[in-house]
Amino acid sequence: CGFVGNPVGVEILRAAGARQWGIAAGILSELARSIKESREAALAEAEATRRTTLRLCVDAQGLPRPPRMLALEKGTVTALLGTRRPYWWTLRIDAVCCRTLSFLGAIRIGVPRARSVGGTVPGRPWTPSSAVPTWGECRWSEPQACKGQLEEVQADACGPAGAFGTLTVEDEAELTLSFVQPGGTCHFGPGSFINPLTVPLLAVSGQVANTVASGAFDPTACARLAAEREPCGPREVAELAVACGADPRALADDGLSPYTAALFGQDPCGLLRDLDGELKARMLRSDHLAWAEAGRSGGGAGRADLVAAPLTRGLPVPNDMAEALLEFCFRSNLPLLALRVLGRVDGQKLLLVAMDRASSPHWLHVAEKILRQKTVGTPCWCDNETIGYAIDQIQQGRRHFRLLLDFCLRRLRGANNFFAHPAALAPATGAECPICFDPLHKGSPVAFVEDDGRTVCAHFLCQACARSHEASASAAGAPRRCPKQRSQRMNLALGE
Repeated sequence: CGFVGNPVGVEILRAAGARQWGIAAGILSELARSIKESREAALAEAEATRRTTLRLCVDAQGLPRPPRMLALEKGTVTALLGTRRPYWWTLRIDAVCCRTLSFLGAIRIGVPRARSVGGTVPGRPWTPSSAVPTWGECRWSEPQACKGQLEEVQADACGPAGAFGTLTVEDEAELTLSFVQPGGTCHFGPGSFINPLTVPLLAVSGQVANTVASGAFDPTACARLAAEREPCGPREVAELAVACGADPRALADDGLSPYTAALFGQDPCGLLRDLDGELKARMLRSDHLAWAEAGRSGGGAGRADLVAAPLTRGLPVPNDMAEALLEFCFRSNLPLLALRVLGRVDGQKLLLVAMDRASSPHWLHVAEKILRQKTVGTPCWCDNETIGYAIDQIQQGRRHFRLLLDFCLRRLRGANNFFAHPAALAPATGAECPICFDPLHKGSPVAFVEDDGRTVCAHFLCQACARSHEASASAAGAPRRCPKQRSQRMNLALGE
């Protein structure tokens, strides 16, 4: 699903993102028993736009809850078919549509054989009676893709007693879903077993391929469905998240934290309880002075979210607070928010940090925006040390540093007084004349240029060697070539 990091945090985040509040609440209840560091690490997980579980709860206020049967996604049905010579039938539900409850899955069939042979067989979630073959005593088919439909039976609808819903697989299976309480008896082919779980077991019964079938869902799917049947919503999950140590000030790429998102929307768990009502009203009226007052108050000092929210809405923000926000974006890996802040703040001093991260497309855009910012005089990145570092990184295979080098060359070529006042040159590429090795600053450096005056490379010669090189090339009738570049250039002239 694109998530990496803390496994528990990822599961909570996935459940909150799907608005499966019962599952999220169940995991959070278990997480509350762990140590503080584990709780904070899990709740620091964020999805692609850097929204945390608490932020998802705030954003989901008022949104409808999806069907409970969505919890059966990734679940597996195991059933026994027939009575005289029973065989196994399994259905794995891979994906469920949240609107229609149609699903995609895969079916496997295990047929008894005379004796066991080697091979890989599925794991055994349940223990059948001795009247049926073990999984290792069956010949198993390859997974066969299938389509099916889930349907939940309404409480007042006609149907078998205790029925929860139905499951159909194209023309192959028609099964009724019902709950077996803990300690209750579940039919399983010609035998039965006692539900060992602490939650209701989701049993299946009906026909598969015109044969009587009975079985149950796997324990994980049963636990997820049991959690989703609990009356729970984003408010309860938000309260559990805060109790477990979720950070209400964690910024996302849109410039909002759970705290500021609650300010603009609904406050699910009292995040704004300490905010003065009059100050809150002024902030909602886009009063930039109110935002600055909140950001400099005792409770808001150092809170980046109270700077990001007004800045992303076009309100004036003090320069020192905007600069601190940009540094926070770099520390917290928020490139999309950094792009917005760079519209207000000079980011020259952070260019190399952005370039080091520019293997990511978002950070590459940040670096490019910094390079495009207007500066008075020569920018700090167009110096000897920076250009040398860029060339070294390119030689090491970090090709995104070409962006920095291209901007340097573009700036050099666009300078009107380039030959009179050349820019600083990297030691390995022109601080000395490559022919006589005299320092270039002692005379007037000369470069290879196109007919229109644009330089063709970053290498320079001293004036004496340039004239000698020009005379030698003319006498031999050879094309003029840079002695460092060694690449042929036609229609070139040496310019001073």
